[in-house]
Amino acid sequence: MENLFTEHFSQLDLDIRKKPSGYSRFIDQKVTPDVLSFIADCVVNFLGDKTPDTGFTTKDIWRFTYFVKNTIAVFGKPSPADKTAGSEYDKFIAQPLKALAFSKILEEKKYGIKNIYTVLNPVILEYVSRSERNSWHFLVAYIVKVLTDSGFITKFEAFKEKDLAGTINANDFETLKNEFQSFMRGYTEINGGTSPLKYT
Repeated sequence: MENLFTEHFSQLDLDIRKKPSGYSRFIDQKVTPDVLSFIADCVVNFLGDKTPDTGFTTKDIWRFTYFVKNTIAVFGKPSPADKTAGSEYDKFIAQPLKALAFSKILEEKKYGIKNIYTVLNPVILEYVSRSERNSWHFLVAYIVKVLTDSGFITKFEAFKEKDLAGTINANDFETLKNEFQSFMRGYTEINGGTSPLKYT
């Protein structure tokens, strides 16, 4: 699967400094291995035997019986039918879909106020959907790709080398954190100083 990731990402330029389509949502607070895998699983099951070019929306997944049942059972959340949980579920579905779209596993197109998604890479989508561990492997490859293309990975590598050499200190962490926050605020739609992965 690592070769498949390499092949997929080698064809892409995910430099967020160039502000490509979908750049502002390349990662977010709900894009965790468990949630990403679950949403990918819901998409796979929603599409079933349909062709990969079948379009779907966040609302389609939200209303999908498989999503409703498993959200309650697996995540212990209130029913998606509960109107008071609306904003929570919107993020819970939309943010993973945005990450899958930015990484070109899905394609996102806007029609009016709706984002319509179709599948670009069914093999990787299926892989991510199978387990939280698979999702974790994908996220590592994806985040490394974004940070590499965006010219920031060298700062993490330098931090890692200092740690391995035993020469790291608290100031090094603070410096890296501040640089990362500045980088995210400068090249994404993040505008807060204390939550670098929180989008407006």
